[in-house]
Amino acid sequence: MNSKILIRTLWTISIVTILITIGAYLLNFHSHSISKDPANWGVFGDYVGGILNPIIALLNLIVLVYLSIKLIDVEDKRNEFTLQELARPLGDITTIRQINGIDIIIKNCGLGPLKIKSIKILSDGKEYPTFKSLLPELPKDKILEWQYYHLTEDDHGILAKDDKESLVKIIGEKDDATVTQYFNSLHEILNKTKITIEYVDIYDRPMPSCSFDFTKLKLFGV
Repeated sequence: MNSKILIRTLWTISIVTILITIGAYLLNFHSHSISKDPANWGVFGDYVGGILNPIIALLNLIVLVYLSIKLIDVEDKRNEFTLQELARPLGDITTIRQINGIDIIIKNCGLGPLKIKSIKILSDGKEYPTFKSLLPELPKDKILEWQYYHLTEDDHGILAKDDKESLVKIIGEKDDATVTQYFNSLHEILNKTKITIEYVDIYDRPMPSCSFDFTKLKLFGV
């Protein structure tokens, strides 16, 4: 119940009760003159107090219970908010570049689990679902390690606190002209690329997206 409505209701009950109590007394004894005997006034006080005191005590109990419930509700909400803030994730995208390799990583730097909802890769005005569909074909028998991250409709990646996942990782042979040429082409593509990741916390609250814009950072050169 709204607190304003409760206050109005209690005031109305109190006023109506007082009027009925005094009105009933006047209705029965209006023919009598006002007494100057203190004993009569004591009887009148006992009458009024005997009727109003239990009612007022009941109204006070209702107010006390209502306030207790409101305080518990406020405390529960504050505790819930605190728990949610303690479970707040923070996504961060970093890139590790080598002459013969690259590793683009998303890391959860927050306090709670991070659930990836979508990955958007925008390059040269076109959107790609994964790095695999964006990057040039890998040189055969020259790549020592490669992997890429892929989300499906039923699979949402979850990163615990301080966990990280490679969005794409490619390591090639050192001192190989084919590998060097491949990474030069890859860097040219990434210089036109921006990554944006949408994610939520364990309560499915949307968090601010994290992104990495190679076009602004100019991290790569040919």
